[in-house]
Amino acid sequence: MLPCAIDYQTVISCAPRDDRTVRVIAADYDNQTDEFSLDAPIISHDTQQWSNYVRGVVKHLQQRNIHFGGADLVISGNVPQGAGLSSSASLEVAVGTVFQQLYHLPLDGAQIALNGQEAENQFVGCNCGIMDQLISALGKKDHALLIDCRSLGTKAVSMPKGVAVVIINSNFKRTLVGSEYNTRREQCETGARFFQQPALRDVTL
Repeated sequence: MLPCAIDYQTVISCAPRDDRTVRVIAADYDNQTDEFSLDAPIISHDTQQWSNYVRGVVKHLQQRNIHFGGADLVISGNVPQGAGLSSSASLEVAVGTVFQQLYHLPLDGAQIALNGQEAENQFVGCNCGIMDQLISALGKKDHALLIDCRSLGTKAVSMPKGVAVVIINSNFKRTLVGSEYNTRREQCETGARFFQQPALRDVTL
């Protein structure tokens, strides 16, 4: 895969807490607030879908057996939502980076991206790949990011001078969780099993 970073972002104002509580304010959702404890099982929020991305990232950080404390977070962003421009991955990577920075966690960009993917797969319920999270974590200006999704190897590829890459917001709204994305992935995996290959990339015609 060869995605490119875009000039949109998720911004989080943050501060560590002395207790084990995570308190989150979503500035773009009329300052909706979510609060949960690191010492209790982290479960899905019934009504605030945005908060499940935060909860999922934090839960999967805990599962990596690294210690960190609570935090106050205020989140805002301008990545168009439901437009195929990776707003959820941007949020996941931003939250992971916040805890990495606040508590000096031993995680690099690729590991933060993987944690975000795990959160989206296992907590939010979308069986997404790793591309969106990796480009959110490792993207560079004026470069594409060559990704091998099997080995997770990445390489920044500079764009040739005189070449313009146009990445657009189609204004066609959809969500990965409620879309046909999971179905399409299941179909690809079924096809790979038919050919007795690990993935369709291994099939030759």
